[in-house]
Amino acid sequence: MGVFLETSLTPSEKQATLYKMASDIIRKNPSVSSVSYKLPNKHYIPVDLSYMNLDNLKPGDAEVFCPVAAPSGYITATVSRAT
Repeated sequence: MGVFLETSLTPSEKQATLYKMASDIIRKNPSVSSVSYKLPNKHYIPVDLSYMNLDNLKPGDAEVFCPVAAPSGYITATVSRAT
């Protein structure tokens, strides 16, 4: 079974990953009928480094980020075995 690591995935990519992980658990474990996940939807904002003549605000160029203190909701998934 894999471990869900913090990455820069979009919320929809995280939902797809949760679905794949839960489906894999159900497929490999006949006694499991349902799997649920609830993960914080964390955001990281690019730091404005223009005072140092560095472009860090464009999505493709950003390398330095500041985490937002509180999660912006949760990403949840529940996958159940067909009955």
